[in-house]
Amino acid sequence: MTVGGVYSDYAISDVMGVVPLPEHISNEEGASFFVNPMTAIGMVRRSKELGATSIIMTAGCSQLCRMIAKLCQREEYNITPICVVRR
Repeated sequence: MTVGGVYSDYAISDVMGVVPLPEHISNEEGASFFVNPMTAIGMVRRSKELGATSIIMTAGCSQLCRMIAKLCQREEYNITPICVVRR
């Protein structure tokens, strides 16, 4: 699929700034993938690397914290999420 028009004619990126998408992920899905899901995956993986057995998260009802909590429960991470919610 070719993406073109408006600003895409002038957009240039360094290879280190590009995230390759698998064939089954559309450009639209890829655009929404970058911030919260990548942040959640990176935080949980880094916490595991550091030997964490639990993670304390504020804004526990946010979408990011929900993603992190689900990842923590996976067998390869086995981290206990501790969520703080104001209300």
